[in-house]
Amino acid sequence: MTVFKNLVVFSALVLFFAVSFNIPESEAQSGSRICGWLAKGPMVAMSYEARKDDASYSTQCDTAEKNLWDAIKKDAQLSKFSWEKTHKWTCEDVGKYLVPGGANADICENMTAHCAYAIQMDQGKTKYTKLGCM
Repeated sequence: MTVFKNLVVFSALVLFFAVSFNIPESEAQSGSRICGWLAKGPMVAMSYEARKDDASYSTQCDTAEKNLWDAIKKDAQLSKFSWEKTHKWTCEDVGKYLVPGGANADICENMTAHCAYAIQMDQGKTKYTKLGCM
C-alpha cells in the first residue's frame, strides 16, 4: 500500500482548514508560495498554497505548517519519514521533487490557492489530494 492511499485517512485530520481568513478561493497564479513539508525519501509533500500579496500571508503559512506538522506526527506511517519544511518556497522549488523530469514543475498550476494538498510522485506520475481550504 502506498503512502498516498493512507492520505485519505490523513485528510480527515486536516479539516482544521475550516478556519476562515475570509480569503476568496482562487486558482494558482504568480505570487503563490508553498508552505508545508516535503519528504524526499518517498517523494511526498504536505503543502499549502499561500499568496504573497495576502495581508495574512505569514499567518497562513505559519498556521498551515504547524497544523500539517501536527497531523504528520499523528500518522504512524507519515511520521516515520524525514521531513523538510518548505516555508514560502516557490511552487517550482517544491515541484522539482514531485514532478517527473522534463515536465512543468509548477505544482501550483494543479492546486487551488489557500488550500492544503497531499502530493506524491508515484510510479512516474504526480498525484494530488486536496485536504482542505482556509
